Amino acid sequence: MKELFVRIDPTPNPLTRKFSFDVHLTDSPYEITRAESAPEALGPLFAAGVVSVFVARDYLSLTVADENRWPDVQKDARTAIAGAAEALASLSRREEAESGNDPVTSKIKGILETRIRPAVANDGGDVRFHSFDEKGVLHLEMAGACSGCPSSSATLKHGILNMMRHFVPEVLDVEAVAR
Repeated sequence: MKELFVRIDPTPNPLTRKFSFDVHLTDSPYEITRAESAPEALGPLFAAGVVSVFVARDYLSLTVADENRWPDVQKDARTAIAGAAEALASLSRREEAESGNDPVTSKIKGILETRIRPAVANDGGDVRFHSFDEKGVLHLEMAGACSGCPSSSATLKHGILNMMRHFVPEVLDVEAVAR
């Protein structure tokens, strides 16, 4: 097996670390929150304290329930990720609401894809479209490092809301949805 390059970066969420590497995993990010639905190679990470694995294009964000578990998790993470890379790449699913032909929703999704998601991905997270209601409230799902992050409300209310208001004036507020 080719040796896998893995770079481990902290994220704004103290419970989450971003593991970047040089393998394409997916075009449709998804999250694994149960050991039984994870590839076998990731089993030791769940046993060591991981509660969530967010799989993105070329990185994983691992979230633990207790940040004191990081030494145990990081010790085995490189090996587990290398062993799971092929299995992760074969998993493909998308959990995104259909937008239909609504031009406002299409514009919102375009801003999310081109401006917001790439910026949030730098910190090991993701922001997914959930819905846009008739009151002008954009509902988003925070995933990866953003899920449960102390900074996520600031990201929503300042960064994302301001950008959306600039490009899509129909957006009056932004709220996170519970997963």
